Amino acid sequence: MGPVYYDRLLAYYGTAEAAWRAKTPPLPGKQVEEWQRFHTPEVELRFCRELESLSVSGCRFLIRGDAEFPEVFRTLYDCPIGLFVHGRLPDPEMPAAAIVGARRCTPYGRNAAERFGRELAEHGVAVISGMAEGIDAAGQWGALRAGGLSVAVLGSGIDVCYPRANRGLYERLAEEGGILSEYGPGEAGLPFHFPVRNRLISALAQVVLVMEAREKSGSLITVDRALEQGRDVLALPGRVGDPLSAGCNHLIRQGAGILTCVEDVCEALHLEEKKPRQEESQGPSEEAAQALSGDAQRVYELLAAEPAHQDALAAQLGWPLPRILEILWELEAAGLCRAVSAGTYLREK
Repeated sequence: MGPVYYDRLLAYYGTAEAAWRAKTPPLPGKQVEEWQRFHTPEVELRFCRELESLSVSGCRFLIRGDAEFPEVFRTLYDCPIGLFVHGRLPDPEMPAAAIVGARRCTPYGRNAAERFGRELAEHGVAVISGMAEGIDAAGQWGALRAGGLSVAVLGSGIDVCYPRANRGLYERLAEEGGILSEYGPGEAGLPFHFPVRNRLISALAQVVLVMEAREKSGSLITVDRALEQGRDVLALPGRVGDPLSAGCNHLIRQGAGILTCVEDVCEALHLEEKKPRQEESQGPSEEAAQALSGDAQRVYELLAAEPAHQDALAAQLGWPLPRILEILWELEAAGLCRAVSAGTYLREK
């Protein structure tokens, strides 16, 4: 049941409860069959139990009438029926910027995303993204490590970390930032979910920053929705002929703003008084490294200047892969390492 059909039923029956109790709602034939199959007391009881279980883990479910439900979503023609939320949502008065881009990004794009995430946080700007590999994760890590607010909009259920390599980021966002999803508990990150969720990323932000993107990139779907919503779009210029810069260079040619420094974003957000910059991050503290358990210390010592794959670490130490992943997530949450690609990690300097 998507938002469009939900709104039609709400208009027809007056309340969601009355629609739920209906036996043959005015829907296309196939959907009526699904409706009758799923609308049973057993399903209703299971859903209530799922909500209770989520509540215990710190998640909450918001409907459109709740005060905490983002006002910007209510203006969308496909406004979510409800939201599962873990952690904080941006205050309506807080400026916010979305950082989006390629999953398989270059070091240039990753470093730029992390730097902009950090500097935006230092200027009091929330960073919104989708917690995907590459650009998304780099921008959100930059904001969190600077002590700022970052919010992830998932294309999976609120309790599903996708991709698994971002477990450390997922846990850090739940503790210090925010995570939201319109998909139910346990729902996998299916391919068609991600283009749909992109409308929420752009709606939460006043400006969208595109770091790296191919000419036919999923990030450009976010750009399209941002333009529909009246948001500004800034693109990071890249080298001519680089496939991962083709999308950004095309956006600039079409009239998008050029992203060169954090002041470009502040100007787009109409921030008159910029907050004083905090001291540059000094990297992970010696105390954090010394506080590691024996196993974690061994993995940390093996992570050198060059990226190491989780499988290679497991083979080198002779430990099961789940144990290696658990330690890597611990190190990532402590700011001692970061994922640079699927299954590959780099020690923070």
